[in-house]
Amino acid sequence: MLQPEPLLFRQTAFVKLIVLVLIILVSWLLTFFLAVLLSPLLFDVPVLEALSGIELPDTTGEISLLKFMQLMSQVGAFILPSFLFAVLVSVHVGDYLGLKRSPAIFSSVAVALLMYLLLPLINELMAINQAMKFPDSLNFAEQWMREAETRAEELTKLFLATSSVKDMLVNVFIVGVIAAIAEELLFRAVLIRIFRNWLRNVHLAVIISSLIFSAFHFQFYGFLPRFILGLIFGYLFVWSGTIWLPVIAHFVNNASAVLVYYLAEQGVIEKSVEEFGMVENVSLLIISIVLSIAMLFFIYMNERSGLNFLRRNQHS
Repeated sequence: MLQPEPLLFRQTAFVKLIVLVLIILVSWLLTFFLAVLLSPLLFDVPVLEALSGIELPDTTGEISLLKFMQLMSQVGAFILPSFLFAVLVSVHVGDYLGLKRSPAIFSSVAVALLMYLLLPLINELMAINQAMKFPDSLNFAEQWMREAETRAEELTKLFLATSSVKDMLVNVFIVGVIAAIAEELLFRAVLIRIFRNWLRNVHLAVIISSLIFSAFHFQFYGFLPRFILGLIFGYLFVWSGTIWLPVIAHFVNNASAVLVYYLAEQGVIEKSVEEFGMVENVSLLIISIVLSIAMLFFIYMNERSGLNFLRRNQHS
């Protein structure tokens, strides 16, 4: 028996993009209100006051609430919209989202190593980004961006600060596992496909999705390194045809930051998250870049069948 054609199957990429944005907004709002309703049952803190954003959370209950809201936000803004959208455009949801195809073992290991090889370059790009200066006429914008960045850093430190292995593993689950799966589903599996079908150019699709990915985090002084990571995640998806390869890369990047922060707080290592992977020697930076390019080429050669996967599914 033939399955009925999905509602948006024959719609243009532009229409699909508009519908996706609406799904994200509705899903996020509904999930947010659900989280607000559930929070008083789970946390003994004044929920609306804690979520007002006026003061930084300063109690264990408020920080736990922050983590819960972050988890619900990932589900509402990324995971649910990706699956709902896939149902509206394809009869093969798992294939559409790149969930069914497994990456090669060698590629998976190579991706994990790649994330560490890239650290010197990512740190260098972060330094360049943070040294950015606006003209005097836009001084107000620069001041607002730097204040927003400082607040985001303070929230991140409160989120990650813990002295127990159990809480550290909770952070790995939220920041590493859930964030990696959620963001890759939307920014890679869904957006790259939409822009690929719209523009008929896979490279433009990867670039645009990476720009949106970086801008979505609202951390302006980390825009450049996050954009480069988005490009890498995007091409990992395009080359492999599976979402799991960029998920592995994303997970290793995020989980490593959580682990390094925890070890630094415990005094096990001396370097902070900001200093981890930083090199002072230009030669070492060049070597890391060359090795990263070589590793990317190896992954491409090992997983290039994914390009055909996107072409076969370009009308979805």
